Amino acid sequence: MSLKITYKCLPPGVHPFGDILEDAELISDRVVASDEEELRHHVGDVLQLPDHRNGSEERSFEVVRVDKQANSQFAGEPDTMMGYRNVYVQDLQD
Repeated sequence: MSLKITYKCLPPGVHPFGDILEDAELISDRVVASDEEELRHHVGDVLQLPDHRNGSEERSFEVVRVDKQANSQFAGEPDTMMGYRNVYVQDLQD
C-alpha cells in the first residue's frame, strides 16, 4: 500500500488544533511506495521540505502536529489502497 504524506504550514505561534487546521497552507506532498520504509514524523522534528508556495525552494520547518493515517480504496479496485497522513508544520524560528 502506498502512503501519501501532505505537509501543511500553519502561521507561527498558532496552536495546531480545531478549525485553524482547515486554514493551513499546502507546502508539499509526497507518495511513499509500499516497498519504501514508511516515514515517521514526530512533533518537534525539523524537516527540510520543498515549499511549493515559493517555487519549491527547500526550507526548514518544525513539525507541530501529525494526524493519524487514514486509508481509502478506489471503488471496485481492491489493489488500490492508499494511506493518507497530514503533517502540520511551522516555519523554523531562527
